[in-house]
Amino acid sequence: MLKHRVSVTAGEYVLEIKGNCTNTCIASSLSNNTISVYDVNTLSEIGSLKANSSISHIGFSSSSPDVLMSCCGDIVQIWDTRSKSLIHRFVNNNTEVFCFSSSFDDSILAVGLEGGGLNFWDIKTRKKIQNFEPHTEDVTQVTFHPFDKKLLLSASVDGLICTFDLTTLGTKPLIVRKPKIPNTTTSTPSDLENFGDISLVPRTESDSDDYDMDDEESQSTGLILNTDQSVSNFGFYGSEGHLLYSISHTENLTLWDLSKDEGQRVHDFGDARLKIGAPGSVDYLMTCYEMEPNIINLFCGNQSGVVQIVNVSPPLLTPVCTLQSPKGHTDIVRTVYIHTPSQRIITGGEDSLICMWGFDDTPSPSQPLSPSSPTSQSDKDNLPKRSIAHRGRGPGPY
Repeated sequence: MLKHRVSVTAGEYVLEIKGNCTNTCIASSLSNNTISVYDVNTLSEIGSLKANSSISHIGFSSSSPDVLMSCCGDIVQIWDTRSKSLIHRFVNNNTEVFCFSSSFDDSILAVGLEGGGLNFWDIKTRKKIQNFEPHTEDVTQVTFHPFDKKLLLSASVDGLICTFDLTTLGTKPLIVRKPKIPNTTTSTPSDLENFGDISLVPRTESDSDDYDMDDEESQSTGLILNTDQSVSNFGFYGSEGHLLYSISHTENLTLWDLSKDEGQRVHDFGDARLKIGAPGSVDYLMTCYEMEPNIINLFCGNQSGVVQIVNVSPPLLTPVCTLQSPKGHTDIVRTVYIHTPSQRIITGGEDSLICMWGFDDTPSPSQPLSPSSPTSQSDKDNLPKRSIAHRGRGPGPY
């Protein structure tokens, strides 16, 4: 089941793993402020990039496989992974950046900030378009909708997930609405069209010019999901991307239907660890993936590096299989990435390992194994809690 593994710098944590748009390589951020790029098939290292400080989030361009983005401090950096050079920096006025997302045509960069704000940048002109403060605490995730290209969702420590229509971005107040029916005929821009020449572009004073709208004018209310918990991460699933899961920093799992008025809470599992297995089998939740149409699987782990894949079918959480090997992880796993073409799973953890797993001799994630016994209520106090000190660092156990 363990296909490949690679050791990073000894003693360093693997914080996050992301894949590029052509599924040919992955990037991993490390606790020593570096980003390593690997061939996705062999995990052989292609190159390395050095950030200025602790990296909060990484992600590839939506249209170019060679453009990588990262954020540290108040800066979002745009990298060329071929030449290992910096293309540009978006500076966010001394406010720490915790997350970002680029639109599917790479025209807009949405940035989630400390304190609850969002900044929107035009990637091509490198000008700030608008700022917005929908939250009262740190923004933990911003993500464009997979089908409705002008729809953006943000989540925060304040427990809210907000949905914004960017059609009028920069000209009128943002409108909050539900997703539209997907349109599969949208065109894709040419490679690097919005990034210009791949070269280091010195930052000028105009890069930080303030194009903010009046704060009162840019406030709006609408489709807002109140999770009642500090939100760690969320994701879309379903044929139209109208379904959503959310995971809290206190390990709660909730399912939502965005197509319903005011966003319907489909099911709230509460602390999902209590429903998965015996004490110690699951200590934290990481993320969910839609590995079969309309079926999501929850990835969770324990302090010893064992990862469990759990089928999510309300009201049940059914363990499917375990990612475990004598040569695999021995400490907390912080990040999971699925390479869609091969259906292989790539994990990174606090043991300085990146592991690639396959399902050659494992039941399909949609075929549940016999479920483990639920954790009793008396065991609840013995389960570790995720530290909110890392609340802006994106999904991962802490």
